[in-house]
Amino acid sequence: NPDMAPKSRKKKAHAKALQCYCEGHCPDLRSNGTCEARPGGSCFSVVKSYRDENHELVSEFTFGCMSPEQSGGLLQCKVATAAHLHGTNILCCNNSDFCNRDLIPEDTPRTTEPPNDLPSATHFSMYTIVIIVGSFMVLLLLMGLVTLCFLHRRRDRRRKKHCLVESSYGNQISPHITDLVDQSSGSGSGLPLLVQRTIAKQVQMLHSVGKGRYGEVWLAKWRDEKVAVKVFFTTEEASWFRETEIYQTVLMRHENILGFIAADIKGTGTWTQMLLITDYHELGSLHDFLQRKVLNTEMLRNLALSLGSGIAHLHTHILGTPGKPAIAHRDIKSKNILVKRNGQCAIADFGLAVMYNSELDEICIAKNTRVGTRRYMAPEVLNQTLNSGQFEAFKMADMYSVGLVFWEMARRCITTIKGTKNTTCEDYALPYHDVCKVATAAHLHGTNILCCNNSDFCNRDLIPEDTPRTTEPPNDLPSATHFSMYTIVIIVGSFMVLLLLMGLVTLCFLHRRRDRRRKKHCLVESSYGNQISPHITDLVDQSSGSGSGLPLLVQRTIAKQVQMLHSVGKGRYGEVWLAKWRDEKVAVKVFFTTEEASWLRETEIYQTVLKMRHENILGFIAADIKGTGTWTQMLLITDYHELGSLHDFLQRKVLNTEMLRNLALSLGSGIAHLHTHILGTPGKPAIAHRDIKSKNILVKRNGQCAIADFGLAVMYNSELDEICIAKNTRVGTRRYMAPEVLNQTLNSGQFEAFKMADMYSVGLVFWEMARRCITTIKGTKNTTCEDYALPYHDVVPNDPSFEDMHAAVCVKTIRPPVPARWQDEEILSVLAKIMQECWHPNPAVRLTALRVKKTLCNLEEDFTENNKKSDQYFVLAVDHPHWPRIFLFSGKCFIK
Repeated sequence: NPDMAPKSRKKKAHAKALQCYCEGHCPDLRSNGTCEARPGGSCFSVVKSYRDENHELVSEFTFGCMSPEQSGGLLQCKVATAAHLHGTNILCCNNSDFCNRDLIPEDTPRTTEPPNDLPSATHFSMYTIVIIVGSFMVLLLLMGLVTLCFLHRRRDRRRKKHCLVESSYGNQISPHITDLVDQSSGSGSGLPLLVQRTIAKQVQMLHSVGKGRYGEVWLAKWRDEKVAVKVFFTTEEASWFRETEIYQTVLMRHENILGFIAADIKGTGTWTQMLLITDYHELGSLHDFLQRKVLNTEMLRNLALSLGSGIAHLHTHILGTPGKPAIAHRDIKSKNILVKRNGQCAIADFGLAVMYNSELDEICIAKNTRVGTRRYMAPEVLNQTLNSGQFEAFKMADMYSVGLVFWEMARRCITTIKGTKNTTCEDYALPYHDVCKVATAAHLHGTNILCCNNSDFCNRDLIPEDTPRTTEPPNDLPSATHFSMYTIVIIVGSFMVLLLLMGLVTLCFLHRRRDRRRKKHCLVESSYGNQISPHITDLVDQSSGSGSGLPLLVQRTIAKQVQMLHSVGKGRYGEVWLAKWRDEKVAVKVFFTTEEASWLRETEIYQTVLKMRHENILGFIAADIKGTGTWTQMLLITDYHELGSLHDFLQRKVLNTEMLRNLALSLGSGIAHLHTHILGTPGKPAIAHRDIKSKNILVKRNGQCAIADFGLAVMYNSELDEICIAKNTRVGTRRYMAPEVLNQTLNSGQFEAFKMADMYSVGLVFWEMARRCITTIKGTKNTTCEDYALPYHDVVPNDPSFEDMHAAVCVKTIRPPVPARWQDEEILSVLAKIMQECWHPNPAVRLTALRVKKTLCNLEEDFTENNKKSDQYFVLAVDHPHWPRIFLFSGKCFIK
């Protein structure tokens, strides 16, 4: 064929072997002269420098041929630039035969002297310094390890599992606090847990109203209503956990118990605040109220009755579902009782409370060494004879304290002096204010007091016993004769401290190792009697009232149980880790501390919607916060898909038509589920993603898509016609932004506008998929496909600005090109029409997600029907155009 002759001659010319000069590297041990490099190879020249036995620098040159396999491999053409003793530099060429004859590599900078094996005597002092400094650093390291282990142990001791029960979030939340709290939320006596976990950023702190042993109380505003915010000290984490746990108890709400609103943790990478938000009572504590006011008999009766009523409610075990365990306060005092505007008491501060489970005959005692306020302690508490195994003992200790509070009230009640019209009352005083003490400790100047009130002038003959005292002032400094003893004490003491530190490090290490190995299998779900399945899929599929993930109790304790393995990727919002939980692989997204809004939004999306779980939406497992006083981690735990994102998958793999159809249909199905409003209880609001791109779509092992990353999503409440827009300035990824987003003409008051912006992005993702689908070149048996590329890769830079994208998409109305080969394949032809309608400049003309899903479903049905009637083969899986292909023909498999 004459047409083929020039082409064949061209190939032969290109395949001609390269002649190279060889010396010291000639093949087959032949003498210096000529060698041949195969097509694609190179000629090389090597200079190697070394020192001979006389320590003189010698350069040795070698010439030869380099095969194509060696190019870019171990024998690379490069010049070393770092100074060293022995240098080897290589230069290559392939522009002509014998091109390496005059190719002389540059010499490498090198050291002139070999290193000394041993330090000289003059350096001995430096080694001594190094040993001393090293020992000091080791000591500092040990002290640091001890400190870290101590903090870890203390946090473990104080951390409590919250028996928190989440309800179905399908109901719309009222904007008023009283309505919010009165709703049956399944979150104890407070707000629904989702609201609680987002309330810290919404509260406006006004001013401090008091400070106590556990923290500081602030007057604040939330939704234009006054609330009290108790900010716990960082050392009082155990009290915050216990008080939150008590308040979250079902049926805890009572008119004579302080009204609980929410508990939340607010923190950054450098600080953490533990907040407890309750009703605000402007009259303050009973202690302050009694100092300012006197009582009449009606007020006294009202205060005493309400206090008794509140204590009775606490002490009573209410059976049934929901029920309430019996609770003992353990710190009853006038400062822990608030006065309401109606003159009744409200009992507060449950940081030391204990609960009694009558079914298990078990007392849940908080891990806290404090046992109340000393002035109000019962005798059995003071002399340590209280039977901690009997719950009645705690209740009776409470009643002793209640009696003292009644005494404080009664002193301030005015009465009429008998036989007159005058009234009188005692000044306010704390219990035992008049008890006098005698000092018994020996000191230089002693002052002892004795009191009496049995008769007039009874103190005339009252002589206090003398206090034992020292006769001489102490010496401030040790004498010179004792100096050697002090030196010995310091040395021995330092040695003992070092041994103690090493022992503590060992104990902490053993404790940490035991904690890592220990698995908590007995987790409690919303109803405390049910045993939770140990498998993640079973856990998630149970109806927990916690959105699409695990029961909230499991979620809020999962951070310490997850074993982080290694990082698998980093993005704009955080870093994704592969982890293990209950011997199954999970993905843990650790959000940056600056991306709290994204974590809250994504958690809210997953937790709000009971029907959010869908095969084409990333499976949610849990959300948790892990932190201390110095750092906070916001975790989102989801299913792990080892194939990674669609972006990475398309770079590694090419698709056949079946794989393309599977990916496209699953993406359309997931978007359709997001955009659809499902009515009923439980239901699902319509959701727009706002950041659809190939990096936010994962590929499952079955070849389907799973949509992820809901940090910018918006929800639409059709009943209130309200769009819940996340407070986040980001509006997506610029490369995938719709024209109306780029030119800021999107109507944010219409939810359809957000859905149509999503569909524009979906069209671009379809384009990315279609480029990687292989098709047969017409008239041949060869296959082809395009290299992977991002949308607009040939129009804008790698990191385009808003101006770049606006000019390309809005001004020039450029869209990604559609190759002609797509028209020869049905799936590509249909997908091309879909994507062109999706990225139409007019949002109203774009296809809806449901229409895209139906179109692709019909295409799949036609494909299945044609396969039944025909013996045509199709490619099942391809990884590379030049790799073996697997075909299905008449029900049999063939490899080509």
